[in-house]
Amino acid sequence: MQRDAVLDRVTTLLERVAERGVRVTFRESLAFVSYLIFGGRSCQELCELGGSEEGRYYWTAFDEGQGVLFEQLAAGLDPLTQTRAKLDDDLWGGRFNPQEFAGADLAAPTPLDLDGLDPLKSKPTPEDCFAALKRRWYFEHPEGSLQAATEAEALFHELRNTTLSSQVRVGRLLKHINAWWNPEPDEDEQEVLRIWTRLSYSPRNNPMRQTLISGRAVQGLELALLRPVLAPALHDSFGEQPEDHLLLAPLRQTGAASLRVDSKLLMALMLGARAERDPEAERRLLRFNDAMARYATPGKQVRKILILDPQSQSRVHVRVDLEQRRYDSIG
Repeated sequence: MQRDAVLDRVTTLLERVAERGVRVTFRESLAFVSYLIFGGRSCQELCELGGSEEGRYYWTAFDEGQGVLFEQLAAGLDPLTQTRAKLDDDLWGGRFNPQEFAGADLAAPTPLDLDGLDPLKSKPTPEDCFAALKRRWYFEHPEGSLQAATEAEALFHELRNTTLSSQVRVGRLLKHINAWWNPEPDEDEQEVLRIWTRLSYSPRNNPMRQTLISGRAVQGLELALLRPVLAPALHDSFGEQPEDHLLLAPLRQTGAASLRVDSKLLMALMLGARAERDPEAERRLLRFNDAMARYATPGKQVRKILILDPQSQSRVHVRVDLEQRRYDSIG
């Protein structure tokens, strides 16, 4: 763990936890690093382990430690649980250069064809050998890296990727926001944010129902994804911080008319109608919809209005001529 490459990978691991919005104390971070080194064992127990892989930092990082950090690592950030077909096959078959690992000068990994080991007689088992090697590969190999643990985290990294144009990133987010209200959005709804009006009514002898009506939209070109920035005094003290959210806001003004975009919201958007609606996500999207209403473009004299029944998902398209004050068509 004295190698800079290893320290960088440990830092990356903790940053991935921070990107989920998890806040840990300095004491919890210190306890995590202590557990990496000692694994919660006494000096006598460490001596008994000797050179066993179970005493190495890359094993204890994902072992049976307790606390929020270990819980978060177990939720998709263990390299062992991230499948890479070609790499996994090479590591299992012993097809790698042990000298490429950062700690090779202290204890180089031994290339073994794990298919040749008898799982009933060998100790550690082939599975344990592979687990230790895969985890060590992440920390010590030049190509070691972590994949996104969920689709929502992958989308969050994509939205943060400034090599993509702002219009492309905003469009991909708008697609999911529009689909939250209307699971079958029109083809052009990556280019606009639909604004919805909610109407409640009670048919005779029936419980209260709600209808969504949309006839206005905000152009995607009028929106931007903003990255959080520390105040200068705080930046001087704490330096660069992991980004756990972005803000979707109009270019002309920020403040109340903004949506906090984080992995939790993206997970709710991607699940959509496939799972029970997240109440917090619903509230955030409702507030954003209402705040963005004043930014909606007036539209043309002939306007297309969508009426949607959230319960039955039935929809009606109405074409309205505002100048002539008439309905042109209903479909």
